[in-house]
Amino acid sequence: MARVKKGQVKHSKHKKHIKLATGMRGRISRCYTLARKLSQRAHAFAYVGRKQKKRDYRAKFIAIINTFCRENNRRYSEFICQFNKSKYFNTLDRKSLALLIQNDYNSALCVFNEVFSL
Repeated sequence: MARVKKGQVKHSKHKKHIKLATGMRGRISRCYTLARKLSQRAHAFAYVGRKQKKRDYRAKFIAIINTFCRENNRRYSEFICQFNKSKYFNTLDRKSLALLIQNDYNSALCVFNEVFSL
């Protein structure tokens, strides 16, 4: 059986982790074991950050809709309850509703009035 040499594969895997750690201070950017730990940690934080970003945007959209409802003398919870029963439930979500409020206030007001006219 032929001898298997792993030098090239090992070098390329090490290089990948070193490349991810470029710009870091000290040995982390040069030492493979430290760079590997750093890249694993960075990937874990990036995963969590992507989930947090979704939560933050949802909270932002809710705040925009809540402000709009308060201006029109209604509570957010009342509006969402009626909105979920309306015909707009399948077409508009919180994101598109918040964008509609920001960009086209009159159309949002029409939707608001139609939701409460049920």
